[in-house]
Amino acid sequence: MDENENLVFVLGPTNTGKTYYAIEKMLTYPNGVIGLPLRLLAREVYEKVVNKVGKLKVSLVTGEEQISPTTAKYFITTVEAMPTEKSFDFVAVDEIQLCNDFERGHVFTDRLLNFRGNIETLFLGSDSMENILKSMFPKSSILEKKRRSKLSFIGKKGLLSLPKRSAVIAFNSNDVYSIASKIKALKGGAAVVMGSLSPQTRNSQVSMFEEGTVDYIVATDAIGMGLNLDIKNASFSSIRKFDGKENRFLKDSELGQIAGRAGRNIEDGAFSTTLNCQNLTNKTIKSIETNNYQAIEFLFWRESSLDFSSVYNLLKSLEKKSTDPRLIKTQNKRDENTLKFLSSLKLIREKLFCESNIKLLWDISTIPDYFKNLDNIFSDLLVKIYCNIVDSGYLNTPWAISETKKLQNLEGSIDMLTFRLAKTRFWNYISNRTHWTKNNQDLKQLALETERLLSDALHQRLTNEFVDKKLRIFLKEYNLKKSLEVKINPNNEILLNERAIGKIYGFLVKIYDQESLFKNKFLKIEVSKKVKLLLEQYASHFINNNINIIIDREGDLYVNLNKIGYLWKGKNLLEPKIIINNNHYLNQSTYLKILEKVNLEIKKKIYIIFWNPELSSKINNRKIHSFLFSLDKNFGVVNLNDPKNDLIKLSIDEKKSLFKNNIIFGKSHAFYKSLVLKNYKDIRWALGSLYFKGKIMKMPPNVNVLVDIKNISENLLHLIGYIKIKNMAVKVSFLEKIAIFIFRRKKSMYYFDYCFLYKFKISSFILHDILMFLGFTKIAGTSNVSYWIKQKIKNYKSTYDKDNPFYVLKKLQ
Repeated sequence: MDENENLVFVLGPTNTGKTYYAIEKMLTYPNGVIGLPLRLLAREVYEKVVNKVGKLKVSLVTGEEQISPTTAKYFITTVEAMPTEKSFDFVAVDEIQLCNDFERGHVFTDRLLNFRGNIETLFLGSDSMENILKSMFPKSSILEKKRRSKLSFIGKKGLLSLPKRSAVIAFNSNDVYSIASKIKALKGGAAVVMGSLSPQTRNSQVSMFEEGTVDYIVATDAIGMGLNLDIKNASFSSIRKFDGKENRFLKDSELGQIAGRAGRNIEDGAFSTTLNCQNLTNKTIKSIETNNYQAIEFLFWRESSLDFSSVYNLLKSLEKKSTDPRLIKTQNKRDENTLKFLSSLKLIREKLFCESNIKLLWDISTIPDYFKNLDNIFSDLLVKIYCNIVDSGYLNTPWAISETKKLQNLEGSIDMLTFRLAKTRFWNYISNRTHWTKNNQDLKQLALETERLLSDALHQRLTNEFVDKKLRIFLKEYNLKKSLEVKINPNNEILLNERAIGKIYGFLVKIYDQESLFKNKFLKIEVSKKVKLLLEQYASHFINNNINIIIDREGDLYVNLNKIGYLWKGKNLLEPKIIINNNHYLNQSTYLKILEKVNLEIKKKIYIIFWNPELSSKINNRKIHSFLFSLDKNFGVVNLNDPKNDLIKLSIDEKKSLFKNNIIFGKSHAFYKSLVLKNYKDIRWALGSLYFKGKIMKMPPNVNVLVDIKNISENLLHLIGYIKIKNMAVKVSFLEKIAIFIFRRKKSMYYFDYCFLYKFKISSFILHDILMFLGFTKIAGTSNVSYWIKQKIKNYKSTYDKDNPFYVLKKLQ
């Protein structure tokens, strides 16, 4: 193992100025690099260095973000993103005790063993590393740093008795949100800091705490990695965390790393427990207060010299164990498992014929899993990216841009915004792999802009969720103006003294933070009264003017992109029940007028989407009346070969009359033309699902033949232009196409072979059922070649269906 005399270890507890020391040391050299454990901390250090030497001399390099001026001399990076291929006079790595971390330890150990500055190398971290570092690098220097303030345990505190400027520590997002909500109820609000937040969201949240908008912050253990905040007390809500392998108790050194965030510079700090946290032992308390922790005895390690001659050899080199007992092969095999999975796929395996392709697969396998438990989403993206690059040399940038644009949706819950941010971080990472992309600036800028938009939205959502400050602002505004001015802006937002307090969605009034705003009874009465007046004016304009109502595929009703209500199951298909979204702000008489107006408009729409049931009243012909009755009863489709429908024959002129009214007569069926059109198909399916099933089901794919549709009723299939044949459904237009082709010439015997199957792209089993349905009988043949005859339709002598309109008409004649 190499021993370098220019190697210096700067060891000590938190609040000793180690990172500051490394920054100052680096700036004494013409160039240098500092590797940091978190993107958030890298951004913080980057800004400090920029303030000292200017933007043109500093580069920020993380997995998801790169600011790299060509004149940069100083590189601030995450440890994983350190440019080890470059040569620097000065190299520093922070939090080197993470060599013992289950998840990332092998990366830190690789930097410890293999990355050196030309003149000086600094590794910063906890003094729990001192013994193992001395044994591994006996010729190195150790610079010990002492904490500049005292850290004391103040016992267990309830949330109500937590001192101001406290950070409450939790270890998963659900607990963070739950505790923040409780503090909001008791203390007025809390900032939230988690590793999954973008730097922008994190900085915005921290600013609220630093500026005194809130006196409390709820954070994960990411706060322990060098983030500098004005914290006086660190309070643990738990001392257990999931480390990627198991749910375990934190080590004393890990607790000390977090508790040490309290008390900065010469100001003393405190730590405590809260809520249901298990009590700290006297030994743990003493260890934290005196910074005396159990020495680290081993480091996680993985071979860095990899063999890319084959996937087998690559995996073999990754599994290699060190001959040094202090270096333990990493147990975190996420990237290795990803490699194994991807290389097992046939689509990937066919491309692993050269070292460059195998190396690319390994690089892609090491992409951080920002999606965590959503394995399919992550692996599918990796497969597509790999195939893109191998097949064309570069990533399909238009596709990547399209995927990124989909993320610019600022609606949804905190969890949904956080997920979109995670996906944006993935595309940020990809856009910074310049050798994978061609002309990647558009993707890079779009990903950064998307992150900015989502970060702003998430910060606002977190603030709205966990900080109750609006009531104070509104009351202050009221006291200044002595009056309340309520109005609606062009975006349908409700403004109170020029501040948005809510929004009108159709006829539904939504007051933002109503619980906070309406705590004041005067505000509640005055705002409610004025909003009612405005809504009545809005409703009057709606009732007395022409409107265009849009029905979407979910059965929702929209006017000018504003949802006003939805359709539900009514007494029949063509008369669905209309629900208008409203609350107590709209009076009953106005609601009924709106409902009458909407009913009239929906009736017109329904007749276009389905058919006009009033058609028979416009035609003075009993046979046509009966035919239309049967057509409507069968939801728009009548089987002309069914003997039940053969009681009456329509003349050519009668058919022409019906054809003018958009009724099609085919070889096998008559049907409304609207049912076979693509227009409104999704709405017909939605309304049909509601009528027959009471809920909107997933619409079948747009194919000529649907299989395994036993749970879908024949009448519902009619509404989207299908007829049911046994356990399959066939587009009526497709069936007519087949029938026309078969009956183009009359034959005594019909012959069907592979050419016929190929022409219509159907299997022999489907053809068999279709021919049986059309009245054929098979007389000979195999699955590939068969001979059929057409049976004549016998006179229907069974007991008549007395409800059949043809039967009724026949009796009248």
